[in-house]
Amino acid sequence: MTAQEGLEQCRRNMEGRERELLLCVSRLSEEALTKKRAGDVLAARSKVQERRRVQKRLERLRHGLDLVDTQLDAIKTSELDKEIMLTLKASTSAMRKAGITLGVQEVENVMSELDEQMREVQDITEVLTNPGATMLSGTEEADLDAELDLLEAVGDGMTTAPPVEAPHAVQEQAPLPARSMDSSLAVIAAD
Repeated sequence: MTAQEGLEQCRRNMEGRERELLLCVSRLSEEALTKKRAGDVLAARSKVQERRRVQKRLERLRHGLDLVDTQLDAIKTSELDKEIMLTLKASTSAMRKAGITLGVQEVENVMSELDEQMREVQDITEVLTNPGATMLSGTEEADLDAELDLLEAVGDGMTTAPPVEAPHAVQEQAPLPARSMDSSLAVIAAD
């Protein structure tokens, strides 16, 4: 099994887990409303707290799905980069056989830059796949009551959970400067 196939299988499993968590959020909403209507406010608050924990797990899972998608894109990009490097190596070899040595140094510089950029992409990918988790403190009773009232106002027809804000957002990295293939080939052709 290749890394790409493994990630695709992981994505399918995570999507199945996402569906399960959505059903759990819906069930917990219904249970909280039932408890509140029965006059058991403490049990209703407990269900709302449990619902919030499941929503947070759902958000982390969705973040994980985004990371898996990023990894899949990185694999596809690295395969393309590998093909480009193999082509450049073959052209370098052909140029050496033809006696053209001045442009060979430029080709090797381009290949070194590509190797360095691949290492940087790998470092960034590793950082993104291992974000530090932060724990949030418990919520106040008034906040729980307000959420219960919101659930009650929306009613039993609620099919999706209100959005939960992530404790921290991952900032996007600026793209790495790269020499385009046309400019690299132009340098080789100029020599």
